[in-house]
Amino acid sequence: ASGIVDVQSHTRSHAMIFSDEHLAGFVTPEFAREPLLNRPLALANGVMRFVEPDALGTPLYLRRSRMSDARRLVADEGVAEQCRDHVRRRGGADFFTRAEWRQELQHIARTGAGTIETEAARGAAIREELALGRALLNEKLGTTTVRHVALPWGIAGEVTRRALAETGHETAFAERPFRRRGVHAGDDRFQLMRLNSKFLTCLPGRGRQWFFTTVR
Repeated sequence: ASGIVDVQSHTRSHAMIFSDEHLAGFVTPEFAREPLLNRPLALANGVMRFVEPDALGTPLYLRRSRMSDARRLVADEGVAEQCRDHVRRRGGADFFTRAEWRQELQHIARTGAGTIETEAARGAAIREELALGRALLNEKLGTTTVRHVALPWGIAGEVTRRALAETGHETAFAERPFRRRGVHAGDDRFQLMRLNSKFLTCLPGRGRQWFFTTVR
């Protein structure tokens, strides 16, 4: 309300999706170290749910940002549950100390990865991510001024770029590999360069402390 602080969007859920039927691994006890934002989307029918560390045995496939042009692999939940049940019945976390644990799970997982979403479903999901990101912020903040977005991981596929215009965004910030960081007149408004996070340590301010002396 003061006008000093301005809040803009980062999509609704910052989702990472399975994007290929290639089996990349399984949820093991080590998955607990996986950064929260890198955990792939598990369910999206009204409620967003992501693969959690306690879902030991869940198959993991190649993944990409929801804002990329990848079509989501909707993993076969029946196969995933068979893998999890196999782990539960054989000791839970201790199962992964067995020499043949990977081969056992691969034997189950190869019965089916899942289905690839249609192009129409991909477009609808991306539009929803962008539109709801704006709508939720505007509702909670009591504003109508949310119209810019910084895209997760700086990824902007062609489908996303079209959806940005369709959902009323004015600008979007993404990565442009090997391009200049500064934004200049004439730049593509849906692929303005993101500022590298390292620049946060260079922000001016009276009496501010060196970042790494205050964060442990």
